[in-house]
Amino acid sequence: MSNLTVFNNIIHLKISTMKNYNGYRSWNGWNVSLWINNEEHIYRYALNLLAMYKIGFAVKKFMQDYKNTPDGAKYNRISVYDCFKDLKENN
Repeated sequence: MSNLTVFNNIIHLKISTMKNYNGYRSWNGWNVSLWINNEEHIYRYALNLLAMYKIGFAVKKFMQDYKNTPDGAKYNRISVYDCFKDLKENN
């Protein structure tokens, strides 16, 4: 198998994985974004953190206060950062 074939297979896998999660990098990213954007108190808290702090510290502070989504999935740094980045761009 050539390097080009391997590369094309990896790209195809990444693209199909992205499609499986509605444009998010993982199920966790989709789930974290869903909860932050749709639970009023979590959403307002995230916006307040972004208004007060730079994004990196806002993510750190959020993760100190919230460990898991209401359905039990972990809030992880990458997923929260991606969600906060979207919130900052759209608000």
